[in-house]
Amino acid sequence: MEAIEVRGRYVREIKKLYISAFPKVERKPFWLMMLNQKRGKMKIFYLSDNNEFAGLAVMAEHNDRALLLYFAIAENKRDCGYGSKALKMLMKRYEKKRFYLEIESTKKECENKEIRLRRKSFYIKNGMAETGLNVNLFGVEMEVLSNGALLGYDEYIEPYEKNFGKWIRRKIREVK
Repeated sequence: MEAIEVRGRYVREIKKLYISAFPKVERKPFWLMMLNQKRGKMKIFYLSDNNEFAGLAVMAEHNDRALLLYFAIAENKRDCGYGSKALKMLMKRYEKKRFYLEIESTKKECENKEIRLRRKSFYIKNGMAETGLNVNLFGVEMEVLSNGALLGYDEYIEPYEKNFGKWIRRKIREVK
């Protein structure tokens, strides 16, 4: 498994998976993420296994932190161990940083609660841990998981501010 930084190559495959894997309310403008990558603020990875497209990962870094903004496995590769391989590879790549991500809240009743619980179980099984930090991200309640490192709200939001500006604090609030 390898992570190849997208630079013109693979953009169509990445964008197609990005749009199909994430609800519109959770997606940031793709062009803005590409621009931020060009500016060195963000990394968009084409995940490949034996030269086959396996998925995507979008990372935002700031100082000692690495935020996994988006992570998706190609539909034809799901439930085959690719997600675990890719996540472990990314965690190793960023092992010197506090590595963290958000998942939709498992604490609220909803139609897709079973999927949310399976997603959380996947991340916990693969080395992530609950931080106790919960946020409202553009109207969606999320839980923040990390590689075991402690993380406060201000530390959590800094990579967002670096990539999207200070205005983002109006769209991401801590949930107590």
